Amino acid sequence: MESGMFLHGDDSLELSFRQKKASRFAIIVLFALAMISLFIPLSMLLVLGINATSLFGLILFALVGSYFVKLYLWNSQGLEALSISKEQIVHTLDYHLFKDVTSMKNEGIILRVSPIETEGTKSGDGILDNEELSEERLFQLSFSNAENDIIELNEKLTAEYVGVFKKVLNVEEN
Repeated sequence: MESGMFLHGDDSLELSFRQKKASRFAIIVLFALAMISLFIPLSMLLVLGINATSLFGLILFALVGSYFVKLYLWNSQGLEALSISKEQIVHTLDYHLFKDVTSMKNEGIILRVSPIETEGTKSGDGILDNEELSEERLFQLSFSNAENDIIELNEKLTAEYVGVFKKVLNVEEN
């Protein structure tokens, strides 16, 4: 699936971003760290046998290894998708081998638009007027509702995307 925004006639919106691939060196380093973190506890288990120390090491390194595997998959094949319908908002982080899915009801949504400071722009946060939205700036978006559910997009968006979100969601901006 390629990056893009798809606006459907029934006021639903699908947005997807393919993660920019990291450099080959970074991917190799992440892969090596993941494999080392997973093989160290197995070797400890074989050498020391099953005892409290080897089990603690196995659990610790398994957690570290799974984090590096997640980083490796995200930087080599990651896809972020946001689907907005009349009923709910679904945010998916696809790591190719597994997915993180967050959803919330599409009621009482507050859209938070945070400008990202780049060279030649001022930082700010909160409500933006149309003049600020027309600038060549990047924005971080997050959604929240009355139940304190929060969805934050990892991808930085341009003002064009922010305008479409405001139109489709018809939400109050904070």
